[in-house]
Amino acid sequence: MSILQINTNRPQPAHDLALTTAIEIGAGMLVICEPNKKGIEGRNDWTYDEELDTAIKVLDQTIPLKEQGKGNGFSFVETTTFTVYSCYTSPNRGAQELEALLQRIANCIRSRGEDAIVSGNFNAKSSQWGMKRTDRRGKILTEWLAQNDLIVQNNGDKLTFIRREYGSILDLNLATNTIGSRIRQWKVRERESLSDHNYVTFDIIEKSRPLRRNQRQTGWNTRKLGRDKLQNAIDDIAESQNALAAEEFSSRLGQLCNRCMPKRKKRWRKTTHVLVE
Repeated sequence: MSILQINTNRPQPAHDLALTTAIEIGAGMLVICEPNKKGIEGRNDWTYDEELDTAIKVLDQTIPLKEQGKGNGFSFVETTTFTVYSCYTSPNRGAQELEALLQRIANCIRSRGEDAIVSGNFNAKSSQWGMKRTDRRGKILTEWLAQNDLIVQNNGDKLTFIRREYGSILDLNLATNTIGSRIRQWKVRERESLSDHNYVTFDIIEKSRPLRRNQRQTGWNTRKLGRDKLQNAIDDIAESQNALAAEEFSSRLGQLCNRCMPKRKKRWRKTTHVLVE
């Protein structure tokens, strides 16, 4: 499954282009920060937060969903194996508000108990995701990542935000360990977005879980049991006056079965795979 992420900065054309681009590249989900409010408000096909600062649209209807929800500053979509979050905080809000948002997200992740992908714009800078310096917001975020066992998925130093001659890496993808190990092809797309943010895309690979091949079916074909042979074998054992140890008794029992009936034919079942989202 592919996910496309973008901060559209509110204008309707950028919002519409993001949806068109997501469909064009075959993305299963579209994750937006600062969406066009009229484009999502009151619509059942979007999941958005209370302030209409974040939104998620599921494009692939085959994705198995469990729940969709929202909080203050974030929205989320939960599949059967992981949860995707869209998060945003304005650069005009103070450090305390950023810390409060991060705490709300952490509480939600813990309460759900699922692997999580946290995508969004926290307006924070850190060398951990390719910036030359770490600001106060970046320090708060990196400490939060360490405390909650989340890993930055951004790869390289391509800018996700460009305005005139200034550029930065603001759009982040964070993930818990298990789902993070399944993220591939993370990249910043160099195509028109009608926003000062670039598209970010990444794939979540399906986990192939092989079912164990059945062991060879050993044993005896009881339908061909020779009753006379069985009685003779039992009489032979009864004539022995010596007590048998457990291992010897098991061996004798196997020999008895061999005398009375043929073995089953050995059969193998083909190995199958279950695809887990």
